[in-house]
Amino acid sequence: MKTIAIIGGGAAGLAAAITAASVLQRTGHAARILLVERLDRVGKKILATGNGRCNLTNTCLSPSDYHSSQPDAVKTVLSQYPPKKIMDFFAEIGLLCKVQADGKTYPYSFQASSVLDVLRYACMVRGIEERCGFPVCRLTYTSKGFLLESPDGQKQRADRVIVATGGKAAPGLGANGSGYALVQSFGHTCTPLFPSLVQLKSSNPSVRPLKGIRAYCRADAEIKGQIRRSEWGEVLFTEYGLSGIPILQLSRIFSTQTGKTKGSVRLDLLPDLSEEALAGMLSMRKKQKGEMLLEHFLLGLISKKIAHTLLKELGLFPLSRPSATLSPEELQTLAFRIKHWTFPVTGTLSWDSAQITAGGLLCHEFNLATMESRLQKGLYTAGEILDVDGDCGGFNLHWAWSTGCLAGQSAAESLFL
Repeated sequence: MKTIAIIGGGAAGLAAAITAASVLQRTGHAARILLVERLDRVGKKILATGNGRCNLTNTCLSPSDYHSSQPDAVKTVLSQYPPKKIMDFFAEIGLLCKVQADGKTYPYSFQASSVLDVLRYACMVRGIEERCGFPVCRLTYTSKGFLLESPDGQKQRADRVIVATGGKAAPGLGANGSGYALVQSFGHTCTPLFPSLVQLKSSNPSVRPLKGIRAYCRADAEIKGQIRRSEWGEVLFTEYGLSGIPILQLSRIFSTQTGKTKGSVRLDLLPDLSEEALAGMLSMRKKQKGEMLLEHFLLGLISKKIAHTLLKELGLFPLSRPSATLSPEELQTLAFRIKHWTFPVTGTLSWDSAQITAGGLLCHEFNLATMESRLQKGLYTAGEILDVDGDCGGFNLHWAWSTGCLAGQSAAESLFL
């Protein structure tokens, strides 16, 4: 019996297996669908996505939500598998979804376990064979088809192979980057790999005393004096630097920077006010409440602990000093710092903390209409292993589902041409 082997039991691999089995069932053909996973069970990373709630897709997505050395690759895939088609895929296997106002789409239970449960059940009822504990270390092609081999001597032959092993991010959930070498052995090219959607480290000493404090603000990624990207939202101060969704969104810019100069994150703690308006407000507050001590001067504007840290950073102390003693220059400097608080970036946290891999296998070496290799017939890829990474908001999971579905559909259809 002909065999389709899927290497990797994550989001892309599960979608590929289910879609391939559905195509075979619909066309009346019989073939073996084998899902090979190196861990003791499939789908472990799915359980951790979206803080355990699994943001499946985003109805507002567009190619601009993704990053790649070949942007047209994203367009090709999204045109074939837009959000509605992914939601139809899940509806077909029994998952009820809920779309929020911002387009983020979750299982109605808001539990990632619900997503994995329906995926595993769909595999079971379609007769998909799971072989866990099978780490593929070598993939070759002979006249008899593909041969998958593991370090402990396990072997498996297949007529079609889909490599959906994921990237290097979150090794604690099973990622180890092994799939790159498997595909590169057929002549494919891999770009440099960087952790993305990851926290940033900073040399600004103010972050440590603010550990655990959150601030709703605008965060700008500044590289060599130029703002490369801006994000709004809640920033979290940590002992090593900065975190929070705005920081994760900016992290790719700093992760891919080479050399010692990484740039800076600039925080605007009051993004709804211009610097001029803020300076006027502080001047008026000084006139009306000159007896107010510096430790209370910014109450109602920003967090008390952040205010004290800023004042000390500017040398405005003691905090028991009356605000009436602030000079016009000090007021202007304070307004500027609130609007332009700079945190030099020294790097990112490691792969252990990253949510996604930036970089990967070059997309133009694959037919993005089918996900088949242009260098080796019968070899397909899907998911994070490719040189495409998305922002926060369900975009990376959408890429995994869509490329997995495409690869599974194409591999199954090609078996009996």
